[in-house]
Amino acid sequence: MRESGPPKRGRASLALPFFLLAGLLLAAPACSVANPQLHAPDQVPDSDEPGPLKVHLHDGDVVVLTQWGEDTVNRRITGFGTRYDPDRTPRAGPERVDLPVDSVALLEVDRPSVDAGRGVGITLMATYTVLTGVVTIGCVVDPKSCFGSCPTFYVDEAAVDGERLVAEGFSSSVARALEATDVDDIRIRAAPGPFFLRMRNEALETHAVRSLRLHAVLEREGERVLATPTGELRLARRMLAPVRCSGPEGDCLRAVHALDGVERSSLTDPDDLARREVLELEFHRSDADGSGVSELRAGEVRYGLALAARHSFVSTFLFYQMLGFLGRDAALLLASLERGDLETLERIRDLKALPGRLEVAWMDADGAWQPAGAYVEAGPLATDLQLLELPGVSSEGPLRIRLDLVQGFWRLEHVALVELGEDPVPVTLSPTRVHRVGPSVIGEAGDALETPDPDALATLLAPDRHLVTEPGDHLRIGFDLPAPPGPGGEAGSGAGGEAAPMYRLFLESTGYYYEWMRTEWMADESPERAATLFLDPERAFRELAPAFKRLEPEMEEAFWASRFRR
Repeated sequence: MRESGPPKRGRASLALPFFLLAGLLLAAPACSVANPQLHAPDQVPDSDEPGPLKVHLHDGDVVVLTQWGEDTVNRRITGFGTRYDPDRTPRAGPERVDLPVDSVALLEVDRPSVDAGRGVGITLMATYTVLTGVVTIGCVVDPKSCFGSCPTFYVDEAAVDGERLVAEGFSSSVARALEATDVDDIRIRAAPGPFFLRMRNEALETHAVRSLRLHAVLEREGERVLATPTGELRLARRMLAPVRCSGPEGDCLRAVHALDGVERSSLTDPDDLARREVLELEFHRSDADGSGVSELRAGEVRYGLALAARHSFVSTFLFYQMLGFLGRDAALLLASLERGDLETLERIRDLKALPGRLEVAWMDADGAWQPAGAYVEAGPLATDLQLLELPGVSSEGPLRIRLDLVQGFWRLEHVALVELGEDPVPVTLSPTRVHRVGPSVIGEAGDALETPDPDALATLLAPDRHLVTEPGDHLRIGFDLPAPPGPGGEAGSGAGGEAAPMYRLFLESTGYYYEWMRTEWMADESPERAATLFLDPERAFRELAPAFKRLEPEMEEAFWASRFRR
């Protein structure tokens, strides 16, 4: 028989005292185990599915509906149920309920779990999906090495067995409240005409994509358009490779000299995951022929530093370990985020930023290091090329650059000194078609069958909606690159027989995602260690160093082996 009110849990949470209302820290062992499924506010589950439907509101209340429906015209959720305040005391009900969608933070439906032997204590408040079914072998063998990182984007390319990974979207947006826009240099030059990206959900995650757009910039031979960390585009007239690179291992020039897939990386410190290391690079500002003559006069040159890098798996391990320590309280953290709790948001942002910033500085004429910002792109999958501008750098003599980074945290492919030109004007393109690629459906030619999905396209084009994808979903998304301006508006040769300009492409993705909780992580549940991770992260990174060191040799293989693809 379904209970009429929320169960109480008879233990106080020690992990989250700084950002949850006192009433939320009281919840008792559930009389049954549930497998909560998450939905965005505009994705109301079918009313004939097993309930109840738990409607988490922005004001902290939860409405538990035993019957419900959706008024799509007036954007309202209606039904019959009970409303609870943030202390989980009934406010009203059971009674008729009529809620505007705009008041809803998150929807949740419970499914019976096959793991009935463990009381997870999340019947009312849980909002992370607890995975109790079959998982990939990699996750079973090594749960902290599970594949995950938000939507992955590919382009078709025969040279790399069909597809090439070019971007991962909004990697840090691990909750609706952290929704963000990410601009990625997908390192492609394309001619006018149709252009397609493949978007996959390859992890045990639920993705909510608000929008996808391409920024296309006409780029002539010898030019390179780059994106800043804030998504602004700059034109590079020259990119100069370093002449020297030194790190703790000695010479590192070969690894960072070019965009060639060769990466400079290091292993973590066995005693401290936050231990930092320093690389120093030197650049000579001369033409390729060594004449020392710049294309621009000294007083007009603006410089920037281009960095191509990605994370190692330390950030993946830390995030999953945080969820493991929180265990049943991971739901409370997410509920607090969804209500817009400012202290919670700041704590999460501080924790994410602490180990991951790659700090950049340059040496002035007096031998002092001048800070130039940080490379902060998240994600272990796709290398992203970013530009950090270097205001104040003179045009004379060699230039020394220092990179201050966490040991074992970064894979650095390329560093280049850039001479900047005028800012380019991009063409911004929305998708024109979306095809859903069928799961495990093979056509006569051996290719997966594709079905037009006009609803998915309409969702991507609607600014107030999210396209929700589940593990294994695969969409092929088309854009139309326009003909460049010219006589008759036709693409062709440039002036004087030069090759026609090509488009440099940048992918802008906006959205968020929810990580699915794995039951294997529950064995690590520790309110005390979760509190240490939030309140004293430096100590937590020291304590976690030996655990990661044991995983480090096999983590790469385990991570990719656990990728979820249909």
